[in-house]
Amino acid sequence: MRKLNYLIPVISLIVTTSAIANQFQHEIEIGSLSSSDDFGDGMFNIGYQFYFTPIDDSKIIPKRLIGKYANSNFLYTNYTSHNSWSSYSLGGRYYVAKEWFVQGGYTTNDSENDSDGFEFLSGYHLTELSLLSIKYKENESENSFFDHTVTDWEISYSHFIPLQSTAGIDFSASYNKSSYVSKWSEGKRENDDDLIRVNLDWFINKSWSLGASHIHADSSYSTINTQYWHQFSDGLSINLGAETSINDSDGTLIYINGTYRF
Repeated sequence: MRKLNYLIPVISLIVTTSAIANQFQHEIEIGSLSSSDDFGDGMFNIGYQFYFTPIDDSKIIPKRLIGKYANSNFLYTNYTSHNSWSSYSLGGRYYVAKEWFVQGGYTTNDSENDSDGFEFLSGYHLTELSLLSIKYKENESENSFFDHTVTDWEISYSHFIPLQSTAGIDFSASYNKSSYVSKWSEGKRENDDDLIRVNLDWFINKSWSLGASHIHADSSYSTINTQYWHQFSDGLSINLGAETSINDSDGTLIYINGTYRF
């Protein structure tokens, strides 16, 4: 299935309940991602996130982005499944100062090539609606034929810009440096990759957005997308989205997000 590695973060159906109006501390995530070419070949995701301080969801930014820019310590756990493999992860974020935070996570994958990985991230809130971070990630996998290690360094920047005529623009950009080492009985192989990603989502209102992404690597490609967030009640909502590549005809990716917060 096309480019799932870049799209896992958007697979979520968030379920939440609200003890205090416009505030929440818990998120339970459930969702799916499928391609129009084969709806049966989809991905399923479920997760939970706990914020140590209540998050105010009545801010000027769209509700879909509140967790992204929230300034709060949190813990999370997540399960993802797709065909013959599944992934489990857990981690958290801790603010060492008002704007500075550190974050760590661990992931284990159950597949033909069992793997384990960890990541460490340090970030800074430049403003209430802008973030700068640097991340290190390492993953090791093995089977009866080889051992494979991937290390990543990434620097990223995100900024939501409110507008008068529409809700605003959410911009993000990142640079990733990956190193690969494969070892087997007869030797080893090493190589490096560089990847630049730029993403822009234009929120026509707080519910509906139109977006575009460009990834520049050995084989560059661009995508366009649209998402719509419908709020059923203070805590319950659903988010529907679709994304397609403008470089090929691999089909359209369709994902469903819903939210119930407490």
